[in-house]
Parts: sequence; structure tokens; C-alpha cells
Amino acid sequence: MKNTYLILIIAILFFAKCEKPEKFISVKTGTSSDVAATKAKISGEIVDYGDGVNDHGHCWSATSENPSLEANDSKSNLGSMNTIGEFTTDIIGLLPSTTYYIRAYAKGKGGEVYGNTISFTTASHEPPTLTTIEISSITRISAKSGGNITYDGNATVTVHGVCWGTETNPDINGNKTSDGGGDGIYTSDITGLNANTTYFVRAYANNTAGTAYGNEISFITSPGIATVTTATATSISATTATSGGNVTN
Repeated sequence: MKNTYLILIIAILFFAKCEKPEKFISVKTGTSSDVAATKAKISGEIVDYGDGVNDHGHCWSATSENPSLEANDSKSNLGSMNTIGEFTTDIIGLLPSTTYYIRAYAKGKGGEVYGNTISFTTASHEPPTLTTIEISSITRISAKSGGNITYDGNATVTVHGVCWGTETNPDINGNKTSDGGGDGIYTSDITGLNANTTYFVRAYANNTAGTAYGNEISFITSPGIATVTTATATSISATTATSGGNVTN
């Protein structure tokens, strides 16, 4: 009987030694950055990936201080990650002037784990988003362009137009039009140009958050027409005369 107990104890110790200890996943919520009216960037870190991370990311909510996957809160799915290290989520579609709560998460075979909760409040507004309309009706001294304001930044656009110059990245401190306010598509008349010259154009729009610019477009004005005067006729006879001209430009 004593030998039987001894064999049993040895067997238990043997199998206990052979069984692998369970590894646990650990994740940490990082910080928020680039917070605007409708978007933000959040970081996180896999501190320990345990036996493997099947999915990871962030979950966030404007109503719950402990957002989770089970509660069907908003989340990012960044996939598996079998190493320690940092990761980021670019969150879009947020509401302006709203406080959000965020937690990093990681899922393994034992379920999901969460990091600490952080929070941020989105801005009330941001600069507009717009594009520059292609140049048309090009002459030697004028052209047409404009812009398309696709997002007003959650604030009224007070003025928009185009700015232009002979150097790249023209801004409102140089030549510009002022074509009213509001969003959507607008047109601008560019005047006072020089013939046969390359110009750079950008649409712009302004609200209380600041001035935003569209993409840059370049064009070349048409060649100019020469300026000439006719010389007075001389050496006039019954069948001939001499004249000429003076090209001043």
C-alpha cells in the first residue's frame, strides 16, 4: 500500500511538471493625439501576448466609461499580434464637442482582456475640407477656377475663393478672390495675369477654426499679342512709297 501511494505521488508530480503553465495576455491603453471635431488617433500596447493574440484594437463609447466588445460599442479590429509592442487606431466619424471613453483590448483563447480607460473631448469645429476646381477659360490675362467645399468643419464658412501666384503654395496673403461664404461648389475669376506665364492656384475656405486650402493646380496663360505702330509713309511717288512699323512689345 505504501508503494502504491508513492507511485501515485510520483505520477502526480510528473504530470504536473509536464503541464505547461497558462500564459496571460496583458494590454495597456496609450494616449490620444490629433484630436479634431470628428476624428482622433489612439495608441495602445501589447505588454504580454500570452499564448497568442487573435485580435486586438480599441473600443470606445460616448455613454459608457468602460467600453467593451460585449456591449457592442464601437471598436477597431487590427488582427492577430504575436509579439509585444505598440499599435494605433485612427478613429473617424466622431461627434463634435463630445467626450469619448476608450480602452485597448486583446483577445486570446481565454477571452478578451482590456487596458485602462482614457478619455478625450472632440473639438467643437475644425478647418474646412475642399478641393480646387480645374482651370478653364484661359486667356493671356485671365482664367477661371474655383473650389468644392465638401465639409465645412462643423462651422459656417465665412469666405472662400482662390489664391494664385507665380510660386508654388500660394496663400491668402498674396493674390486672391473673395467669392462669398457657404459650402459646396463655387467659381472664381482670376484676372490681372501676364501673358505666357506659369501660375499656381489653390482654392481656400475660412471658418472660425482657420483657413484651409485645396490641392494645387498650375496653368500657363496664352501668349500675348504684339504691340506695333505704323511708321509714316515717305518717299512718295506716283507708283511707290516707303513705310514700316515699330514693334513696341
